[in-house]
Amino acid sequence: MKEEYIGKVKLNLEKYPGEDFYCDGAIEDRLLEIARDHEASEYPEIIAKENSWEVFYHFSDKRQNIIEWIPIEKDAKVLEVGSGCGAITGMLSAKAGSVSCVELSKKRSIINAWRNRNAENVEIFVGNFEDIEPDLPENYDYIFLIGVYEYSQAYIHAADPYDEFLRILKKHLAPEGRIVIAIENRMGLKYFAGCREDHLGTYFDGLEDYPKGGVVRTFSKRSLEERLKKNSISEYSFYYPYPDYKFATQIFSDMFLPSEGMLHENNRNFDRSRMLLFDETRVYDSMVRDGYFPDFSNSFLLILGKGVDVEYAKYSNDRAPEYSIVTEMVKDDSKIAGRVVVKRALTDAAQEHVRKLADTDKKLSEIYKGSFEINHAAVYKKYGRASAEFDYLKGVSLNYLLHECRRRGDKEGFFKLLDEFTHRLDAGRNAEISNLDMAFSNVIITGEDRDIWNIIDYEWITNERISVKMILFRALYCWYLEDRSATEEFYKAALQRFGFASEKEAELAANEAVFQKKVSGGLPSLSDMCFNLQHPVYDVKKYGEDVKEIPVALCQVYFDRGAGYSEADSVFPAEEEIEGSEKNLFTLSFEAGADVKAFRFDPAMQSCMVRIVKLTIGQREYNDPASVINGHNGTDIGDSAFIFDSTDPNISFSLDAIRSKGDLQICIVYERELLSETMTKGLMNKLKKKKGLFGG
Repeated sequence: MKEEYIGKVKLNLEKYPGEDFYCDGAIEDRLLEIARDHEASEYPEIIAKENSWEVFYHFSDKRQNIIEWIPIEKDAKVLEVGSGCGAITGMLSAKAGSVSCVELSKKRSIINAWRNRNAENVEIFVGNFEDIEPDLPENYDYIFLIGVYEYSQAYIHAADPYDEFLRILKKHLAPEGRIVIAIENRMGLKYFAGCREDHLGTYFDGLEDYPKGGVVRTFSKRSLEERLKKNSISEYSFYYPYPDYKFATQIFSDMFLPSEGMLHENNRNFDRSRMLLFDETRVYDSMVRDGYFPDFSNSFLLILGKGVDVEYAKYSNDRAPEYSIVTEMVKDDSKIAGRVVVKRALTDAAQEHVRKLADTDKKLSEIYKGSFEINHAAVYKKYGRASAEFDYLKGVSLNYLLHECRRRGDKEGFFKLLDEFTHRLDAGRNAEISNLDMAFSNVIITGEDRDIWNIIDYEWITNERISVKMILFRALYCWYLEDRSATEEFYKAALQRFGFASEKEAELAANEAVFQKKVSGGLPSLSDMCFNLQHPVYDVKKYGEDVKEIPVALCQVYFDRGAGYSEADSVFPAEEEIEGSEKNLFTLSFEAGADVKAFRFDPAMQSCMVRIVKLTIGQREYNDPASVINGHNGTDIGDSAFIFDSTDPNISFSLDAIRSKGDLQICIVYERELLSETMTKGLMNKLKKKKGLFGG
């Protein structure tokens, strides 16, 4: 037998054809270096430093969320078809008894083996699935196809490769075995909203049912169900990863579907630019109300065979290891509600964070006696780590009720709820500890008269005495960040109603940013990574209905109010060319609120050369704008001038040293020359040869 070992992982090369038939080029060499020379604990810092889609995609542990929640038995026998660089393999290895991988590329198999080199239970079969399959056993407890089924035409040579693939896989299952398929939904809402098709990189091809053909094909929910019925598969369960299966933060099911306000993480175009044709958050809320979410979920996770007891999972692993957890809704017929809520530590370091919940609920019960009921936590071990179990409460969240008031334009009802909330919070005003986790979604209201207010989550407790007003602000601010455009009017009205002056708001927002940085361990979140990878979002509504194509000279300004930049908090101010200028001089004017800590200026949508001539902030004029520039993604050539070899050039300006009690009027005067790709590369090559420009 032809075999190699990398660490404890066996590479089975018996069916390897001797060459790889697909490769992503030089980036795979870098992926191999990372896997070979670093431990998994180092990946988050490498991802943040390299700021590369490929590195992020292949090495982010968030990829594992799609299968981490599945309760795989410790002695389970697992087959992973299309294991790639091992993004899922490590999690399968940790959960199951043995894992057999099938992967066509030897290079990717080597990357997989290096990153999982300490796993004694992994064997990677390298070669074409059709060649390897006849020798595989027929008693697998689980077969995983994560981002593979859509490529059936490339794997299987048959009149209908999708049906044939299912038939072959069924043959290799143990009697109670399951097939797990993760795949994009051809009719996913993000494709209607302006995202490109994931595999082809084109607009609307999936929605149009792939008119140009090709080897890839995704399916709608109904077409998948028809295919399962055709293949005599009657026992199956649909799950709905959100925002999609690649970087899922929530997993819904038909037993637990989203409610309004839960789907607000939609601008996740990590790998390429996109259009933005409408507000997905608002459309999702509408679909949730009308029961259409399952049909328009961006992705599916399909379990063929007996279902599992987990009905919902929410991942909070955009955090430092000591705070990394998952919250699950688990079926439990012994409970009145038919389910329980479980919070599990995802790392050994997070176990203490979970264990503390049992002590915290006793303290909060005393503090809020007669004001809030505390949903008690019973701590035990699940999957070898600390877990906390809570009753599932059937009621309505304060978050939902506030959004209902907002939708109706009912400010009186909105303030009445907030007054009741602060009145109940007042019971703890003299306590020695404070609950920072009083987000509106953590308050569930029950009782026939909606008179029982329950606190269902209390992860963030501090030994400091925090005022009721501060706790209220944090709850309001978190509510506002969910959907700034929709909530801004009510949020601003609430700040005024409860006496938050604009400068105090900016200070509190900055405090929240410090808190979030502590929770995240200083590493970028998924939203940060999406923004850092800098693929443009072209918001049709913002730059006008009459534009026939995206103008490359379109300027965009982003605002950072303490929680980083986001598309939701950006504007497209109109630039004006300075008449009589021979140097392509332009001016751009806009306002920044008192709570804005920094702003980012994107001078174009293609490679360009830009010089900031003059910057005016409020009453102060900067003839040397470099003093307030705190970041850019170009090459600094001096005199506040930059060359950008990017389709998303940007310059950031700090307002930390500028205090204001009101909005600031900002004016940028700049010189800009758009550059072609060829011209930019030639210019950059010449610059690299100049001694000292790049530190050499």
